[in-house]
Amino acid sequence: MSFCTKLAKRNYFCYNISGGDKKMRVKIFEKPLIFAEFFSFKLTKKQQHEISHKLLEDMLFENYGIKNPQFEYGEYGKPFLSDYKNIFFSISHCNKAVCVGISDENIGIDIEIIKKHSENVVKRVFTEKEASELAKSTEKDKLFFQLWTLKESVVKFDGKGISYGMKNIEIDLKNKKITPLFDFGQKIISKNFVISYVTAKK
Repeated sequence: MSFCTKLAKRNYFCYNISGGDKKMRVKIFEKPLIFAEFFSFKLTKKQQHEISHKLLEDMLFENYGIKNPQFEYGEYGKPFLSDYKNIFFSISHCNKAVCVGISDENIGIDIEIIKKHSENVVKRVFTEKEASELAKSTEKDKLFFQLWTLKESVVKFDGKGISYGMKNIEIDLKNKKITPLFDFGQKIISKNFVISYVTAKK
C-alpha cells in the first residue's frame, strides 16, 4: 500500500517531492478547521517549523484572504495575529507531520506519532485515575498519546506550557470529559498519529 493510499481516508492532496519522497495535506476537522501534512521521511526541527508556518500562511490566505500575516505574542508567549484579533490559531509538529488549526475562538492542538510510551512520563504528568486507566489498557501506547495530546492541547490553549501543571489536567475519555472543562476533538490517523484539539467549553 502506498504512502498516500494508506493515509487517504478523508479530503487530501498528495504531492511528489524530489527523490521519490512524498507529502500529503489532509483536512482533519472542518470546525475548527484543522489541516495536517504528513511526510514519507523524517523532518528536521527547522523543517517542522518552516513547513508548519507555511501551512498556517496557506490556510489564512485560503480561508480569510490574509497575505503576509504579522504576529505578536501574548503574556505567556503564545503567538497571535496582530491585525486580526478574532482569528485564533495553534500549531503542532512531530518528525513526520505538521498540524495547524484556525478558529474564530481560542484553540490548542497537538499531533504525535504513536510509539513506545515512557513510564517515567506517566508518573510525572498523569493523574492517578489516568495512570490506572493506562495500566488496564490493552493498547497502552495508543492510550498514552491520546491522553498526552489532549494535555498538550490544554497547555497550548493559552500558551502557559508545562508551567500549567500537567497533573492539574485530567482526561476522562470514557465520559468524554476534560477537567478543567474544555470541548475537545481527537482523531487517530492510519493507526500511526494522534491529533487532538481543545476549545473553550460552550
